[in-house]
Amino acid sequence: MGESSERGGELQQVIDTAIAGEATHFLILTGDFEYHLVNETCVGVRRRGTGLWLSSHPAVGSRLLGGAQPGRDEQAPQPGPVRVGEAMCFDGTGESFRSDGVLNVEVPPTRTTASAMTTISRVLRGLPVYPVPAATPPGGPRAFSILPVALMVTLVGVLRDVIG
Repeated sequence: MGESSERGGELQQVIDTAIAGEATHFLILTGDFEYHLVNETCVGVRRRGTGLWLSSHPAVGSRLLGGAQPGRDEQAPQPGPVRVGEAMCFDGTGESFRSDGVLNVEVPPTRTTASAMTTISRVLRGLPVYPVPAATPPGGPRAFSILPVALMVTLVGVLRDVIG
């Protein structure tokens, strides 16, 4: 067994703690990627435009050190939670990595965490997964959530006319 399979085993243990509800799953969005972290460990990265998971992304398996101003590589990361607008700074095995500026930080519901962690686990094991649309930051396209509201308003109006 090589270093890659050891890393996969360690990441699977971290993923299992999130599925069991023993750790916090963070979903952090940048312009191009969504980063899935369990506590401070990045367990998965997905390209937002295509929904494809990137198991070889340099952040996968790395520990989040903190945030820094984007484009200022010489600036040391500020420990603690990453804020919107900051770049995430990761400490990987032998290399460090900085993301683009953060657009949003979420703690997804338990059901979403279980689904995401199951998918990430499949990616780490090299099993097929099918791309689905990636998360949308606040203020982004949201036509899918407006339609049900408009439909409900219409139905309420129709029911009022029928009953009234």
